Amino acid sequence: MHHVPLNTAKNEEPLALLAIIEASHLAKEVLLYVRQRGAAQYERIVFQRMSTDAIQFSATVPAERVVPGVMEYYLASRGVHQAPADPEQLHFASPDRPHPVTVIGDEDARWRRDLLAQHFENRSRLQAHTEYVNFGTRDSKTGTVNDSYWRAELDYSYRFLGWVYSIRLGAGLLLGQTYVSSAGSLAQIPDPDRCALTNHSATDCRVGVYYGFAELRFRFGRFIRWDLRPILGVGPQSFDGGASTQLIIGHDPGTHVGIGVEGVSHIGVRGWLRLAWDTVPRIPMSFTIDLENFPNNDAMAMRLMMNFAYRFGRHFSVDLMAGYATRGWQIGGPTIGGGLVAEF
Repeated sequence: MHHVPLNTAKNEEPLALLAIIEASHLAKEVLLYVRQRGAAQYERIVFQRMSTDAIQFSATVPAERVVPGVMEYYLASRGVHQAPADPEQLHFASPDRPHPVTVIGDEDARWRRDLLAQHFENRSRLQAHTEYVNFGTRDSKTGTVNDSYWRAELDYSYRFLGWVYSIRLGAGLLLGQTYVSSAGSLAQIPDPDRCALTNHSATDCRVGVYYGFAELRFRFGRFIRWDLRPILGVGPQSFDGGASTQLIIGHDPGTHVGIGVEGVSHIGVRGWLRLAWDTVPRIPMSFTIDLENFPNNDAMAMRLMMNFAYRFGRHFSVDLMAGYATRGWQIGGPTIGGGLVAEF
């Protein structure tokens, strides 16, 4: 065997090794053994004949296995008359002393390929999501008070997978029916005249906002994501504005922790802590603790929520959410939601 060793290779390109083999009819197999430095096992690749002159052979390492770092390889063969239990004949290097090849390339480019694979090769995402929150129905001195809101969003995302990970554009609405916890907080309601009379009481008030948003997700290394979303909307009486931000630590999609806060004028502020995991194939799950004073920027409330999703192949998935919501630790009610996702 005559072989010219390789010292360098390009990242994410097929790595072809050539050999000239004299009396190749005596060889049953000519073999390439290759691995990443530090790996325990070698991958076995069989040399193939290149021409009809019976002496030129090649073996190719696929592009997806040629990653930045150091690869190691050695060459061996088995003869046509060799017994199965006999050791292979070494021709270049050995398992204990393999030949190193430095793979030069952009590690960030490889990481973007891995991220795209995690998203099932989809860069675009279209989502519709809705949720209903009921903090309970309470009796006041002058009547019955319903404390709830409904929220829906439709958005489109495109993934760049670089340090700007994705951009997301969407629109939504939040419509609520809530109460006033004290006389002083009446001024926080966008339009006091819209408060409905319930049993001759002006403590039940309908509030809400129609809004649009643009969100950027930034990537810092492999495990940190940061979302930043400005919000602009219109309420019953005036324009409303706000913003939302979230820090994600871990893999998304995958196991991660998310910490975020959102605020909209006249509507309120909410903060959340989410733990997500994907230990069950095709069924990612998450648990969220949410503190907020939606939808009327008044007394604080808490929500505890479990979310289950299911992926139908590469392009479609659904998610369902259920939990418990309470304001003031006195009464509470259900919070439920769901959504549809299409990716391409």
